[in-house]
Amino acid sequence: EFNRQFLSSLENDTLKEFKDDLYKLVNLYPYHMMAWRFIAKTCAHLENVEEAIRAYHNVLEIFDIKKAGRSAPRMLKEIISYINNQSGS
Repeated sequence: EFNRQFLSSLENDTLKEFKDDLYKLVNLYPYHMMAWRFIAKTCAHLENVEEAIRAYHNVLEIFDIKKAGRSAPRMLKEIISYINNQSGS
């Protein structure tokens, strides 16, 4: 669901609104790992590096491999890749 909404927002140039909606969600559910992940992805696409890093940090703070399920390796790889790209590694 999040990925579909993310891709739709990317296509329709409504990433800012999508991000705002995600922040509303995490205000209600601060441990919503997928919402934080998509805040980070959205911020990265909006080129807001600091905000993306903070959101990825929140993902790692609440990361639970059982909740992440089969997407856990992909999620961790995404975070590591983004951080490495930002640090020039």
